[in-house]
Amino acid sequence: MKYHVRIIQKQKGSEWMFDLSKDKLIEQIVNPYLALSNLSINGITVEFEEINRLEIRRTENPMKQIAYGIKRRKSAAKKLQEDAGVTGLSPVVVTYDEAFITGNDVLAEFISERPISKATEKRYKDALSKIENYKRIAYRPHIKNVERKHNSKSKIGGLPYLRTDTDWPECPNCKNNLQLFLQLNLNELPTNKSDGLVQLFYCTNPDPLCESDCRAFFPFSKVVACRKIELPGKSSIQIPKIEKLFEEKEIVKWSEEFDYPHSEEWNQLGINFEIDDDIYELMYERNEGVPLRGDKLFGWPFWVQSVEYPKDRINGNQMSLLFQFDSNVNLSHSFGDLGIGHLTISPKNPNELAFGWAC
Repeated sequence: MKYHVRIIQKQKGSEWMFDLSKDKLIEQIVNPYLALSNLSINGITVEFEEINRLEIRRTENPMKQIAYGIKRRKSAAKKLQEDAGVTGLSPVVVTYDEAFITGNDVLAEFISERPISKATEKRYKDALSKIENYKRIAYRPHIKNVERKHNSKSKIGGLPYLRTDTDWPECPNCKNNLQLFLQLNLNELPTNKSDGLVQLFYCTNPDPLCESDCRAFFPFSKVVACRKIELPGKSSIQIPKIEKLFEEKEIVKWSEEFDYPHSEEWNQLGINFEIDDDIYELMYERNEGVPLRGDKLFGWPFWVQSVEYPKDRINGNQMSLLFQFDSNVNLSHSFGDLGIGHLTISPKNPNELAFGWAC
């Protein structure tokens, strides 16, 4: 289990975001924070006095972060002083139990395993049995940083394979080239192999902010290019017009994990089963019976808001997940406020691809 930490500083609203293991969370965040000391996280020092807000969430937890108003923050600070005799702590928010953290005991409970009764364990196993037949295999990418090269390797970021020296898609809004987000060599996939490449390009230009201006979060946005191409030979070379080109991360292998549909999809799939909140939360804690967050090939989408499969523009069929991107995992990009993006493909029309995201 990993934890996502977001630290908002007082000066100019700047912020830091980290993904930490439980041990690192305790060592680098919890202990120094409760001691009113500066935080040293992965070599980065964050001064305690400059912390305006600290948010912690389990990376597999589906609940959204809770925003508290000034009145609640003041009352929590007062309660902290009265009950714990500690002053100076800025607000801390977690999503595990939607609790407002004001002391060591609550924070310790957040990062510890809950005792599970036999009755709860039985209900948990019963719930898993209801959705077992819908289990799929998703494939996690394993990457390594490499020198940028125009080639046909599967990769995240960097330089794409180009058929000609003018083949790099251009944003119609800002006239810059689109950033390569993903390139999949279909012959190198762990399953469902075929010929050619799938490429996903996306405009990351900050001025104008094409992502927002042209609603890149919706499928088929004009500032996003998804395409399936053949490999006629060696890649051409093109110098792109991009403010900051992403680093190139070659996908060197894939690892299998079981993946399950989001509960929002159960009715459509014919799963007529009501699940209690405590059981569903336990599934997320154990990472069983639920869709996987993070980057993955195939499997089931992790829907942040609601089910949002695009439809094939030619035959109207529902498209299916090809690749999922989580914010700031392997791709150096955040989809809104830590959202998730989905590259989908039409099962009967593999040239129809779409990308959209939600947060």
